[in-house]
Amino acid sequence: MLFRAHAVTMVYDIGRASKDGRTVNDYVTWLNLTLRLPITFTVFLDPKIDASQIKLKPGDNLVQMSFDELYPNRWRDRVTAICVDGHNIKAKDDLTYRLPAYALVQFAKFDVLSRSKTYQPDATHVLWIDAGISRFFDTPPEKVFFDYDYFSHLAAASTASLFLAITPRLAIHLREKSEATYVGTCERLATGEMFMIRADQSETVAHRVYDYVEQQWLVQNLWDNEQVALGEILSREPTFATILDGKQQASFLKLLFPLKRHRIARAFDGLIEKIRAF
Repeated sequence: MLFRAHAVTMVYDIGRASKDGRTVNDYVTWLNLTLRLPITFTVFLDPKIDASQIKLKPGDNLVQMSFDELYPNRWRDRVTAICVDGHNIKAKDDLTYRLPAYALVQFAKFDVLSRSKTYQPDATHVLWIDAGISRFFDTPPEKVFFDYDYFSHLAAASTASLFLAITPRLAIHLREKSEATYVGTCERLATGEMFMIRADQSETVAHRVYDYVEQQWLVQNLWDNEQVALGEILSREPTFATILDGKQQASFLKLLFPLKRHRIARAFDGLIEKIRAF
């Protein structure tokens, strides 16, 4: 099957500026830089944001959709109550709890990924790329390229639905087969700023994540962000994702958008060894 990748991102005004100073205008600026990456995007945008501010490339799509239409919105009242109560929350000062809408938006990634196939029906894989990921760029985005060969080899070799970079903390957790839970800690376990899903499995992945949150967290009045949820799901189902190297912030970004082509045989064989290690 020919490998065709498409990127998805979103920007919603959740009132973040009042908590940490990051404004919607900041995210629009970062988004416009991110959109210069050499891959087509579908952008889900808060209807309150002026669409004319978004600098799309040819082939990019813009979808203005109310957050109320996205799946995690149904948790809003429950999550707000959990955050206000503060029970079983170790990281009470994290933005996840100070601004309940923050993590709701993070979980909405999986919904918009599943919806994106309407706008890019020929995509075999969909990439989540945070709108603000351009903050981590160390080179202009137009100077890089998407290494289709490298990732088409990866996609062909793995039967997993999700391709995800993890942190050293989660790597140790998986190797030790620890039963420890991280809910309430906001630990960085998986790299939520970028990951890849098989397009025909996007709804399955979304349902798996949402079922986990509803059946394992919300029924016990627990809450955390999507990175913790992904990490905990992986600890229960190691085959849920193909695991990539996540030692550095946004390492997935550097794998997908390098300055020069990977040496396929050497780089890919090394990656497969890492995958087998888990």
